Order: sequence, then structure tokens, then C-alpha cells
Amino acid sequence: MWVGSYFVGQYYQVLRQQPDLVHQFYSDSSSMIRVDGDYSETASDVLHIHNIVTSLNFSTIEIKTINSLDSWDGGVIVMVTGVVKIKDVNRKQKFVQTFFLAPQEKGYFVLNDIFQFVHEEVVHPNLVPVTSEKIDSQPHVSASFAEPPGILIVESCFLDICNLFLLI
Repeated sequence: MWVGSYFVGQYYQVLRQQPDLVHQFYSDSSSMIRVDGDYSETASDVLHIHNIVTSLNFSTIEIKTINSLDSWDGGVIVMVTGVVKIKDVNRKQKFVQTFFLAPQEKGYFVLNDIFQFVHEEVVHPNLVPVTSEKIDSQPHVSASFAEPPGILIVESCFLDICNLFLLI
């Protein structure tokens, strides 16, 4: 999808060369979350988003992958992975950033932005406790909130791990 690649080129160029202008990709209805380990910060107005983005203080940004997909109501989901170097820090840090680009009269704007540093962690497989209790494998339908027309939300639980699935 060319929209995602074009957007990423423009966004990160502005972030590198003119970070004080990056807020122009957002609108008053935009929201952002920044996650770094156990720390997270959210913003739901352009000024706060601008402050979060500029506080990241990147000296270099290397984009590794760009994936995008057409989404709801003409929007585009864009996922970016890469490596950044933060000013005054002597190491590079991996990141993943996901954008939802919402259509507007001329082009798109960033409606949602999720930025997360990726920390290398040891993964321990098979840490799910084994139990001899009977497990209900039947899905449970959740209707405790309003759903958009044509979408059924199904909640299924297996070994105390619940997942939500959207079925159209």
C-alpha cells in the first residue's frame, strides 16, 4: 500500500529534520500512547502528543520495516519497526510504532499512534500452569457494550487466557 510507505517517509523525515512541526500530522481528535517497559504515557490532544513526540529526543532513526493495510472507513493501519538512537544515550533502541491514518478532505491524518520501545527479553515457553480442573471450551458471547452494526464480539477463554475476536 503506497499510502503507508509515503506517510512513513514524510513523517520520519519531518521528525528528523523539523521535529517542532510533527504535530501537523495529528488533529484534535488524535490520541497517542508511548510505552517503554512498565512506563506508559498517553495523550489525547495535539499539544500533549507534540510534547511526547519531541521528548523522545531522537538523534538518528533507522526504519527496518513498513507494513500497511487498508482499514475501517477508508483508513489505513501502518506498522513501522526500526532502531533509534536517543541523544545523550550511547546505545540504539529497537521500536515498533503503529498508526491509524484516518481519511480527511485532502489526504489523511494520524488518528491513533502507538509507540513502543522493544526490549530484548528472555522468553520462557510453556509457563502456563497445568491444571486438572475441567475447562469450559465453549465461547462466551459478551454483549455488555454497544457494538457497531454487523459486528459480533465473541469472547473465548482457555486456561484463564481470554481473547476477543471480531466476527463480521
